[in-house]
Order: sequence, then structure tokens, then C-alpha cells
Amino acid sequence: MPEARLFWLPWIVAGGALYVWLAAALVRRPTGPGSRTMGFALCAVAVWLAAAAAEVLVPGERAYLVAVAVKYTAIALAPPAFLLFIAHYTERYAIRPVHVALLFALPLATIALAWTNPWHEWMWAHPPLGPDGARLVRLDWGPWFRFAHLPFSYGTSGAGILLAFVELFAQSRLYRAQIATLIVAVLIPAVVSAVYIAGYGSPRVGPTPIAFAVSGTLLAFGFVRLGFFRLSPIAYRSIFDHMRDGVVVVDRYRRVVDLNQAALTLAGRAAGDVIGYRVEHAFPWRDALAAALAAPGARTETCRAADGRTLELGVSSIKPSGDRSVGEIVLMRDVTERERAEAALRESEARVRRLIEHSPSGILHLRPRLGPAGDVRDFTCVLANPAAAAILGEPSQDLVGRPFKNAVHPHTPALFQAFRDAMRTGEACDVERQVVRDGREAWFRFIAAPVSADLLVTFFDVTERRQREREMHAAATQDSLTGLLNRRGLETDGPAVLRAGAHAPIGSSLLYLDLDGLKQVNDSLGHEAGDYVLVEFAARVHGCTRGPDLFARVGGDEFVLLLPETDAAGADDVATRVLEALREPFRVGEAAVVCGVSIGIAVQPTHGQELKDLLQAADRAMYAAKARGGGVAHATPAEAAAGG
Repeated sequence: MPEARLFWLPWIVAGGALYVWLAAALVRRPTGPGSRTMGFALCAVAVWLAAAAAEVLVPGERAYLVAVAVKYTAIALAPPAFLLFIAHYTERYAIRPVHVALLFALPLATIALAWTNPWHEWMWAHPPLGPDGARLVRLDWGPWFRFAHLPFSYGTSGAGILLAFVELFAQSRLYRAQIATLIVAVLIPAVVSAVYIAGYGSPRVGPTPIAFAVSGTLLAFGFVRLGFFRLSPIAYRSIFDHMRDGVVVVDRYRRVVDLNQAALTLAGRAAGDVIGYRVEHAFPWRDALAAALAAPGARTETCRAADGRTLELGVSSIKPSGDRSVGEIVLMRDVTERERAEAALRESEARVRRLIEHSPSGILHLRPRLGPAGDVRDFTCVLANPAAAAILGEPSQDLVGRPFKNAVHPHTPALFQAFRDAMRTGEACDVERQVVRDGREAWFRFIAAPVSADLLVTFFDVTERRQREREMHAAATQDSLTGLLNRRGLETDGPAVLRAGAHAPIGSSLLYLDLDGLKQVNDSLGHEAGDYVLVEFAARVHGCTRGPDLFARVGGDEFVLLLPETDAAGADDVATRVLEALREPFRVGEAAVVCGVSIGIAVQPTHGQELKDLLQAADRAMYAAKARGGGVAHATPAEAAAGG
């Protein structure tokens, strides 16, 4: 075994290990376009170096021939993989599966021929041994190797290097070191291999694996120090040029090395007037730039442009690795609209504060206090306006920070449940509650709406509206002359009494009363006298009733008395008391007026369960009593059937 080959063997093994590490890093954690493709190419080179080492170390001709076939398998795959990586890395070309298939068609044929070479010798003369039986590296090449594999491999490698050269002069200076290192790392083994194949050097010692070991060191340097594959140049340029903010890249001497169109537009300058000049001299905002550049760390300065716009200038260091700065990035942002928006927001917030402070409605900002399970246990008052403080009778400063359950006592439980439901459902709630303040009954309407994680509550006095509603209800259900219920009031309140009586041991009774002789009073003494008699009659009958009894005027001279939990005998007792109350004449001025009454009685459930059934039965009984000249009459079963 030649001593020269043994001398270079450790370098080849080390280079192979370095390529394995780089390939694994790129395949396991791809960091940009083309990183996996480059990982595949590096894998091929690692196999190439491993096979080159095996050519030296493996015993026997058969193992040696396998090592040669493996080596040329890797040699066939590496060049097209490199070209594919450059296409991906620059992102200038649309690579489709059909393109990949065509690119690797000839290498796959080469691999097949390498493994079957002993049968046809298209790749090299078999066996690849010298006259003395020594193992050769530079072989007696066959026709496929010379006229297919060799032109294709150098053609694809050269195309990749050419594309890289084009990219080198098309990109920012920031990326030129990356691309230049990559070109040199590929050129070294390509040139060495071409020289060796041309016939220079010993046929028993191949220098190409050693050249790959050197280029592997360059690639490792580019990967670790220069940030290979972190971002492709085209992607960088696309992002850079389309940023809305102006970006200026300066070197360690603060000379402008690159900038985007937005920066030129903001400065109103051409690229030729800026690139290569110190940044504080190249732009019109010298003082602000100087202040930002002089300050340590990341810093920001604000300045006013000549056209009145407000610009924000930010400076940050470029540190590819470690703490060593290689330059700085100046970010130029037009914040005019933002300043206007912030001013409008401040003005809007001031208006809202004034509205809250001067609102006649109480306004509370409540923050939920959550339990371990995330349920709302209480609310803490974050804000209370003066109206809320006045309504709740507490100073605003005493309400803020206070648990809600102590704020509107004793009416909190129902409100708290409504507020908690609003937080749970995310929907606003609208409730009205009665509050007693200073001995006065008042009604308040509370409207609570969840806002983010908090609750905003507005409440105001609705006592007057409630009072009007009561008055309107009374007008609709109350007789204006006597103050008794009218027919509508009876039909509203009566069914509830009868429903309760349906489940009681004793049902209810209904008395239908008709005041006899009222027409004669109206005709002889006038309607005012008749009205007086009606009012007095209502007062006398009311004196015969109990608290739960319902007494209503349902017509001109017709009245209904509904007696809960009263049987027929009890109804008779009440009717008797009414008749006794009417024995005394009504005094109308100087006149004494005597009026009788006809009373019909119906009993639940004998004559029905519903109000209309009892009214019909008692009405018929009342007419029967009137036909007899007044007094009391009970409804008969036949009248009950007719009423049903």
C-alpha cells in the first residue's frame, strides 16, 4: 500500500466525518430554500470520501471492486445535486418533478453501468489494477465515462458555478461572502479532479478526496460563521425590497452598503447618492441619525421631515455570531399616520372619560374574581363614575377596589347572578330591580355587557316610568268612579284566585250583585246623585268583605264579589251582610234614597272552575232573584249546565 495514500487517509476520513455532520444538520433542521438538497449533495460527497478510504483499506479484490462502484455512485449523484441546490437556493427557477427526473436520468444510468462494469467495461477497463496488480485511482476509462458521464458531471457542476457567479454580482454585499465561499468550496475539488483526470499526478493516489476535505472545511466555516442557508438571497431581496419601512444596511464604518426602495423614497435620494457614503451624511436627518448611532444598544430617535412627516429612526447592530458587530441596520418608519391615530385615540378617550364623568347614568367597570375552577365568585369595581357613586350612596374612591357584593346591598344576589350569566354566555343582560334608598322606593334598570375579560354596567333610575306603567295599568283595570276593579281587572286577577281554589279543600264563591232602583235615582235626582249612590254602595259592600276577596264593578249598576275558599253557606253569610248594609237609606242631600240589591250566587266547582262559567251561572241566578223582587238566589245545577 503506497505510503502517500496512507498519509492522506486521516484527512479523507476527517473530511468525510465533517460532510456527514453538515449533511445531518441540513437534513434534520432545514433552515432555508435548498438546504435539504444541499444536505443530499453533501451526503453523496461523504459517501465518496468513505468509498475512497475503503479503496485503500478493504482487503481482497471483490471488496475493492464494491468500494469503486460505491465511489462512482456518489460521484454520479453529487454534481446534479449541487446544480439542483443552486436552483433552489436562488429561487429564480421553478423546479418541477419532471425536471428532477430528467436531471438524474443519466446519473442513474451511470450508477447502473458502474455496478455492472465487469460485464461490459463501459466505465473503465476491468479489473481496475495496474500491470503489477496495484490498485489504481486513475483508471483506463471506458466510452461511457469519457463521452457521457464526464461531460455531464462537469457540465452540471459548471452550470451550478455559473449560476452562483451570476448571483454573486446580483446580490447585496451582505450575501456575497456566503456565495463566494460556496463557489470556492465547489471549485477546489472540481479543478483538482479535472487536472487529475487530464493525466497529471500519480494514477495510484487520487487528490480529489483530499480537495473535498479542504472544501468541507470552507463549507463548515460558511455554515457556522456566515450563516449558509439561513435565508436565500432572492428571498432576502424580495422581503427587503417590499418592506413598507425604509431599511439601510451600513458596515462597521457606518458606510451605506445596501438600502431598499422605501428608504430612497423617504429620503428623496437616488441610490448612487447614498451607497458608499456615511449614513449620517447621506440622509437629511443628520442630527437624529447621529444621536441614534451614538447611543449604545438598540435605540430609536424621532425626527421631523421637511414635508412635515414624522419619522422614527431605529438602529440595531448586525451580529452574525457572538458579540462582534459587523455593521448596523437603520430602520426608517413614517409614523405620521400612527401619530395622528394616537392623537385621535387620546382625544376619543378624553371624550369618553368626559361622557362617563358627566353621564346622568351610573357606570361601573367590574372585573371578575375567579375561583379555582374558573367560575366567577365576585366582581371587583375598577371604575365608578360620579352618578354611580351618587346612586349607590358611596364616594367613588370607596367603590373602586371594593367587591361588588358589598356595593349594592341588599339587592346584590339577583344582580350578581344576572352579571355572572352575562360573563358566562358573553351576551349582554338587561334587568330591573327595586332599590330602597332613604326610605324611598326606587326602580333601576341595569344593562351589563361583557367587554374582553371585564364587565361594563350602566344603570339609571326608571322609577317614573314604573309609576306611569302602574298608573296606566290601574287605568286599564280600575273603575274610575268607585276605585274598584273593572271587568278587565277582574278578568286579570280572578283566574289566579280560582286556580288556587281548585287545589284548596274549599273552593271559591262568586256573588253577582245588581243595584235595584238606580235608574229612578238618576231620573229623579240626576246622575251626580246616582254616582254618589254607586260610590256609597261600593263602600258599604266593601265593608262586608275580607282582605283576599276581589270586588269589581263590571257594569253600570252591576258588581261582582269573588270570595276565595268560601262555600255556599259562607257566600250566604256575606250576601246577608250586604242586604243588612243596604237597609239604611242613602242620604243624597235632603233626600233619603232606598235601593235594594239582587244577588246571584255560584259556587266552585259545582257551577264550574273557570271565571266565565261562574259569572254566567251567578248572572242567571241574579236575574232569578230580581224576578222575585230582589234578595238572594243560588244558581241551580240546570243553570250550571247552561253556563258550561
